[in-house]
Amino acid sequence: MQEDGEAQMILNGEVAIVTGSGRGIGRQVAIDLAAAGAPVGLLARSEQQLREVAERIESSGGRAIVLPGDVTDRVAVEAAIRRIEVQFGRVTIAVNNAGVDRPFGPVEEVDPDEWWHAQAIHVLGPYIIMHAVIPGMRQCGHGRIINVVSSASNIVGPNTSSYCVAKATLLRLTEHVDLEIKDGGLCAFAVDPGTVMTSMGKAALDDPAVRKYAKGLVEHLERFRDVDPEPGLQQLGRQFVSLASGHFDGLSGR
Repeated sequence: MQEDGEAQMILNGEVAIVTGSGRGIGRQVAIDLAAAGAPVGLLARSEQQLREVAERIESSGGRAIVLPGDVTDRVAVEAAIRRIEVQFGRVTIAVNNAGVDRPFGPVEEVDPDEWWHAQAIHVLGPYIIMHAVIPGMRQCGHGRIINVVSSASNIVGPNTSSYCVAKATLLRLTEHVDLEIKDGGLCAFAVDPGTVMTSMGKAALDDPAVRKYAKGLVEHLERFRDVDPEPGLQQLGRQFVSLASGHFDGLSGR
């Protein structure tokens, strides 16, 4: 969260939804959006973690609503959006952060249903969110969508097709959406947050499948095992606030 001397309520009048906001990057982004003045809808499957984030936000004077749900469940997502609208107003900031980093392995071994479920989380989930919030953003005359991708969106490597294909698809989807919504004063961004050792990264290091099939990833993550993630998370939080505020609309669609 921004220090008191830096805190500016530059998102007053905005309303946000952040998926995967129970931990890691999503948690930090939600906290910083709220600190900048935007009430935040917290959407993830981890209800207890969402409640802890909401308590953190509210104890600092912000506003949040806990929305337990799966981003791939269209009915649940649309119900969550309606709850946000009733409590705070139309969503003008949408951060699609929910994701998984597995399954790992070659195509002939990875279960097709498990592989496809990963695509659904990374691509269908953001699509459902964007489909639900863009009409309201158009009515407001402005809105910003921030999709969390990865350097994996530009990587081709063995045994990592699940994550890399999903992130590449989300990157291209963001480009399409930005072109479609520009005429309404709306923007879409794809953000590669770099490497921050969140719980997902730690879990990957402890996963035998990752160590078997993604040795390069393991070597990369090992370099960050003992690095304090907080400075990186705080920097990301500030960057997302800047994107959400409109300071970098010229970079949209990239």
